[in-house]
Amino acid sequence: MVVIIGAGPAGCYLGYLLAKAGKKVDIFEEHRLVGYPVQCTGIVTSSVLKIIDIPRDVILNQINKIKIIADKEIIFKLKEPNLILNRAKFDQYLAKKAEIAGAKLYLNHSYKNNNKKYVVINDKKIKFDYLIGADGPLSGVLTNNNFEKNKLIYGIQASIKGEFEKNTSLIFLKYGEFAWLVPISKNMAILGLVSKRPKKDFDKLLTFLNPKILEYHAGPIPIYKKKVLQKKNIFLLGDAAAQVKATTYGGIIYGLGAARLLSLAILKNKDYNRLSKKLHKDLYLSLLIRKILNRFTIKDYNLLIGYLQKNKTILEEFDRDYPSKFLFKLILKEPRLLRFVIKFI
Repeated sequence: MVVIIGAGPAGCYLGYLLAKAGKKVDIFEEHRLVGYPVQCTGIVTSSVLKIIDIPRDVILNQINKIKIIADKEIIFKLKEPNLILNRAKFDQYLAKKAEIAGAKLYLNHSYKNNNKKYVVINDKKIKFDYLIGADGPLSGVLTNNNFEKNKLIYGIQASIKGEFEKNTSLIFLKYGEFAWLVPISKNMAILGLVSKRPKKDFDKLLTFLNPKILEYHAGPIPIYKKKVLQKKNIFLLGDAAAQVKATTYGGIIYGLGAARLLSLAILKNKDYNRLSKKLHKDLYLSLLIRKILNRFTIKDYNLLIGYLQKNKTILEEFDRDYPSKFLFKLILKEPRLLRFVIKFI
């Protein structure tokens, strides 16, 4: 019996992979509906399609240009479009795939605690062979089993009305650690920000844009750190495992990729800690880039935009989820970028 706590994308995709392979899988979700509350913008690169097919009705919009704004601006035309997912529908789609494959999904079921053999869900003891904590950055499985705690940062976003260029997302470099505007249509967008002081920085961004706000969402985001993710038959996955890239604080693609690795660990009796090292290089590079960017002044950002202006094609052609595939090529083509590494490391 495999018990998965949390019916987010990573947990449901793992449930699907294991159930399809013949494992008995139970997925427990504390909320009454999969996919709610929505706390994610839902923007992913097209590399997600190399992992899993996505139905058309789950895709709200496609982005083919990204405009980065400091005092200067730069526009990247993407070789492959970014997809804007309806996050609730995406989660529900993966949950349904898991159920069709044979997994059982239980809603309104909260994790309480566990020992090495039994997990307590809604005050009921359930025996397990494998227990997976896919229950978010504040994971109860993580805490109860003495895994290293996640270091957190906080995100806030709002659905807004206005007039937007439908296929162009914006990145603002002067607000928090990372701020974005992602259009869903010509008249609807999601405005978001990640920061150590989210409300203060988000208020500044709102003052700059003055949008009409429909609703807010907010929540913690884990900061990546390489750490132990498996203790015998207990595992962490997705946000619970801090498998989030620190450049844009997105975790969907890495969570799905980690689910593949964890399914292999369980089905082939392999070491998940060792398999997870395959994700480390790009997650670590993203963290290193974030640490450098967090020390930038607006002057540094403007200088960076100037350097990138002559070398846009590399960033337009390569997937930002995997910096190891383009970062060194970019530096070879524009060695002046090393001045930032030397200055801040």
